[in-house]
Formats: sequence, structure tokens, C-alpha cells
Amino acid sequence: MSNKSTASKNSKQAQKPETKDVTLRPTSSKPNKPIEAAKPVGLNEPKKLNLKEMIGIIFDSSEFPNECFTIIDETTRVSAFLRHRDTNYLDCLNKQTMEPERIRVAVISAIRYGKSLIFDLLDSPDIIEHIERCINQVDPNLFKELCDFSILKDNRYLDYVKEKDGEDFKSHFFTDLTLINFRVIFLSTKSNENIEKLGKQFIIV
Repeated sequence: MSNKSTASKNSKQAQKPETKDVTLRPTSSKPNKPIEAAKPVGLNEPKKLNLKEMIGIIFDSSEFPNECFTIIDETTRVSAFLRHRDTNYLDCLNKQTMEPERIRVAVISAIRYGKSLIFDLLDSPDIIEHIERCINQVDPNLFKELCDFSILKDNRYLDYVKEKDGEDFKSHFFTDLTLINFRVIFLSTKSNENIEKLGKQFIIV
């Protein structure tokens, strides 16, 4: 190989590899999309049902309940229907009905006999805070326990049974069959933000 050829080859090896200019793109000036806050527990989009559909969902379910129901019924058909069922019905506008002892007995008997516990606010959903205070006169945690059904956990309901309630309320009478049929329903012909937060919400059409 000639000296000229060798020199040319060595010259190519000594050359530095070409580098490409890299243009750094500026970061986007658009603000990050805000993270949506989680909705409060129980604050779901209400389902619109007819009376027959409501009965199927609330009363014919074979699953243990895990929260209360809120029913908004401008037609008042639900109220008429529930009055004729075997329920523990409380007229929330009746002062005597909302006395602590009446509420306590209504709660434990609904659980004991597998009934629905109905709080009928009629056309006054704004009194829900008053209802909460009335219920919590029995126990400061009772309203919450009824809404989230923690009253059924670890036999908590037995704490509300008193000796004077008699033999029918002994612990062995509270069975899975009665517990699974227990329901808590807040019923009103109108709605507001406070009542919408209580539990599964249905609107009757």
C-alpha cells in the first residue's frame, strides 16, 4: 500500500464524528389539568326508577345492606306504599315520634324482626339536620351508624338493647336472616344537598 493511501486512511480515522445540533423545546406553558376531588361517600348520581324497580332494588336484594337509601318521591306513591308494608315508620314532623326512646325502640325492633326503618321527612328535607340531632340523642354515633350500617358490625346493635325490652330481644334472636332484611330509608318529596349525601339515592318517576 502506498504512503499516500495510508496517510489518507489515518486522516479519516482522526476526524471527529459529526454531531447534530439538538434544539431543546420549551416545556408547555399550559397549566396541568387539575385533579378532580373525590366525591363524598354516598354522593352519587341519583337513579331514576319507577315504584316497581325501587321495590326490586331495595326490598328484594339478597345482599347485606351497606348503606342507607334516600328516596325522593314527588308523587308520594312510595310513602303510601311503605305505610302499608310491615315497616317501622317514623313521621319526622311528629315531635312525639322523634323522641329518643321511640327512636331507640324503632331501631332495635327493625333489626330484630328484619324490617325497614323509615324516616319520612315529607316535604321538609331541610329538617335532616334536626333529624340527625334527634337520632343522636339516643347515642352520639347512631345517625352515622344507621347511614353506613356500621350498626350491624360486631353486634353493635346489642348496645341499644335494654333489659326492659324483654326476652324477644335477647342476642340469639338477632340472626343473619333478620339482619339481611334490615333497611334504613330516608324519604322525602323534595331534595337538598344534605339529604343527597346520606346514601344511595333514588328519584321516583
